[in-house]
Amino acid sequence: MMISLLRITYLPLILLFSFGQLHAQDQTSVIIENLNQVIRPIGSLDPDSGFKELEFLKTGLKSKRIIALGEATHGTHEFFQYKDKLIRFLVLELGFRAIAFESDFVSVEYLDEYINGKQQEMMLKNGGFPLVAETKRMLIWLKAYNMEKPMSERVHIYGLEARGFAGVIRELLDAGPDLPEEIKAEMVRFWKKEYALLTAADISSIKGMLGVLRAAKLPEVSPKKNYQYQINLLEQQLIRYGKENRGYRDEYLAENVSWILENTPQKQLVLWAHNLHLYKGTTNGFPTMGAHLQQKYGPDYYVIATDFNHGNANVFVKEGKGFSLKSVYYPELMKPKSFEFYFKQCKFKNFVLDVNEAIEIPVLHSFFSKKHDMRLIGGQEQPAVYPLVVAKNFDLILYFNETSANK
Repeated sequence: MMISLLRITYLPLILLFSFGQLHAQDQTSVIIENLNQVIRPIGSLDPDSGFKELEFLKTGLKSKRIIALGEATHGTHEFFQYKDKLIRFLVLELGFRAIAFESDFVSVEYLDEYINGKQQEMMLKNGGFPLVAETKRMLIWLKAYNMEKPMSERVHIYGLEARGFAGVIRELLDAGPDLPEEIKAEMVRFWKKEYALLTAADISSIKGMLGVLRAAKLPEVSPKKNYQYQINLLEQQLIRYGKENRGYRDEYLAENVSWILENTPQKQLVLWAHNLHLYKGTTNGFPTMGAHLQQKYGPDYYVIATDFNHGNANVFVKEGKGFSLKSVYYPELMKPKSFEFYFKQCKFKNFVLDVNEAIEIPVLHSFFSKKHDMRLIGGQEQPAVYPLVVAKNFDLILYFNETSANK
């Protein structure tokens, strides 16, 4: 009798649970079915293989002022390889001539000299740029392209910030031989000291020199040798020192994007950075670089994000008191709370998803207007996922089901 009562009691709960599962499965099937209507297959990842799957973008992107190329990790082969392809597409098909990287300004300046024939070696003097096999191949292509063009039609590349103080201070010292000797000596002491060991007194001392440096009226030869701009980078880094989670970095990155954009002849820019800097929301309660750019440029700011389901990436892993660069495997995301759960079930393993086109379909508008987790891994191992609303933050997604670490 008791067993019968238990069966009667729990039967409705079992049926309700089963119905819920079936409903969830139906919803998943509907989402995937609609995704399959709008996704376009990615063909060869080889940058030399042509732009067939990107041709549909030509009309819409030609008038954009900033086209941002994102990456879900800083260490994925497929992302860097395909971003090389996108760079070539934007240069060859749409005439873009300026590219800014989430990298050190001085380091990228040397690489710009390489692609413009002023340096014979691909030098990386101050770190801060992912000089790996994939980006080396891109730089070699850019150099070959530039060597066939007059100066007015060549591509230039820029770094968006100062990484540490050494690079900018060396540049300022080289540019300002008439600075007072005591100022020079203090600047030399400052850039030779280990970044992590700088004291409040050190920071205060160099802040006090900013006025002297500005008054020295160092030359403004070009956007590539604008020393007043480099003083701005130095000041930004001083303000940021020890305050990494207060939104300063993204605010300054956005300021620097605008400065570079306005100092390029065409007033158009390709922007290369991590997805989380490019997306149009907030992190830790502060606007991202993308949020600042969206506010200023509106629809002229266009974000292409990258995403993956599983695979390896080169990231910095904490070991004792320091970090080591290692290849880390990220397993499949198995739960419906992640976008990748749906993407991995689509008919193409790798695909292009035009978000603005997709949200015209009611089912997908609802799906992309809700917060789900997405792969967003920076230079370090964690965090691995980040909750966001795709419809508000990205315009296009490049999805790769399985990835490998960069070379």
